[in-house]
Amino acid sequence: MILKQTVLKCLGLDEITLTGSTKVSELRDGWIREYDLDPASFGFSYCKLDALKGGELKTNCRIALSVLHGERSSRRDIVLLNAAAAIYTAGASDSMGAAVDMAAASLDTGAAMDKLEQLIRYTGD
Repeated sequence: MILKQTVLKCLGLDEITLTGSTKVSELRDGWIREYDLDPASFGFSYCKLDALKGGELKTNCRIALSVLHGERSSRRDIVLLNAAAAIYTAGASDSMGAAVDMAAASLDTGAAMDKLEQLIRYTGD
């Protein structure tokens, strides 16, 4: 039984973005709440879509590792917002604001990088 689910849409994307507000439809305990999620309300700045784009596999790996190693950028911010949405939707946090803090702590303490390293060891890749 699904007790909580979140659907996101912004400029045709299926994730929270920093290019503007994201339309959110949240199903929780049988009720639906719709609202706009504005990244600025969490202290994030807007950016152009080009600032978030990746590229080829090596480029995307470099971007992901730079975020995991603490680079402060729009890419980090979008990771924080989307990780926060997952944390909040999973019920590990009662608010998006607290979930953003949890996601930031995971990056800042190296816990997120540790999990990637564990996955690499486990899969042998």
